[in-house]
Formats: sequence, C-alpha cells, structure tokens
Amino acid sequence: MAKHPYYEAIRCRFLLHPLSGQPQIMSLLGNRSRLTGLTKELTNAWGETRNSWRDSKSEQFERRYMDELVSSVNVACGAIEQLDRVLAKLRKDCE
Repeated sequence: MAKHPYYEAIRCRFLLHPLSGQPQIMSLLGNRSRLTGLTKELTNAWGETRNSWRDSKSEQFERRYMDELVSSVNVACGAIEQLDRVLAKLRKDCE
C-alpha cells in the first residue's frame, strides 16, 4: 500500500531547517567525539589533582562524581551512535 504524499512530507520535514527548508546535517558523531574528548580532559585533570589530594574525601569524590560521569558518558555515547544510525536511515528514506 502506497503512503499518502502528505504523510511523506510530514515525516521528512523534520530533517529540514525550519527557516530555509534546506536539509540539516546533524553531526551526532562529532558531538560524541567532543563529549568524549572533554571527558578525557577532565579525567586527566582529575588524575593530576588526585596526585596531590589523597584522602577519603578524594576517594569519595572520585566514586561519587568521576566514576559516575565516565559511566554516564559511555552510556550517552552508545545512545548517540544509535541515534546516528536512525538519522542515517531517515535521511536515506527521505531522499
């Protein structure tokens, strides 16, 4: 069964810039790389701080914030990769 042209227009419209009507390029993988890079920078800075701050509070900080941050970033990166695959399929379907 053929899909109604209105349905196709609405479905594909979400990939167009709202003002220009031109296709938008969403760089999810670029943002993933940026998130990963910034997290690595923060982790390196924490490693340097950890060299001079060695007590129970620093261990608590690392477990509570740094470990949780790294874990959350890893989950987010996986989700970004999945979204990128979905967007690639949508782009292909709208061509």
